[in-house]
Amino acid sequence: MAAPALTIEEQHNIDNGSWFAKLSALLRRDILDRSTVRRARDGAQLGTRGATTLLMVGRSDFRQWLATHVELYDALLRGLALAQEDLSQLLGASRQRVNQEHKALERQGALRVEPTRLVILARDKLLALSESA
Repeated sequence: MAAPALTIEEQHNIDNGSWFAKLSALLRRDILDRSTVRRARDGAQLGTRGATTLLMVGRSDFRQWLATHVELYDALLRGLALAQEDLSQLLGASRQRVNQEHKALERQGALRVEPTRLVILARDKLLALSESA
């Protein structure tokens, strides 16, 4: 897939963003090489924080990154420091549904739900569960 058609300002903001800048150079390149750019019109609500340029990735690419870039797990948990309400909006699900899924993953031993974070307990188990969904 061709590199996304980001504007110079968008590229600068992504490269210097606190989350993206902490990723390894290889993972940053993989994400940019395999992403497509989607832009939302001004005023469109995407979530409570109002981002307007998105990098979209396919499920298979995302799974491949999880399998080959261990750092992505920690980066996602660090970068997605969202309340369940924010996460539910991003996923298009209710907060209750997100909580149910977290608890199910906890019962299956894939992660542990703590008051301010999710802790991955079994990476392989989490990957297997994501593939069966």
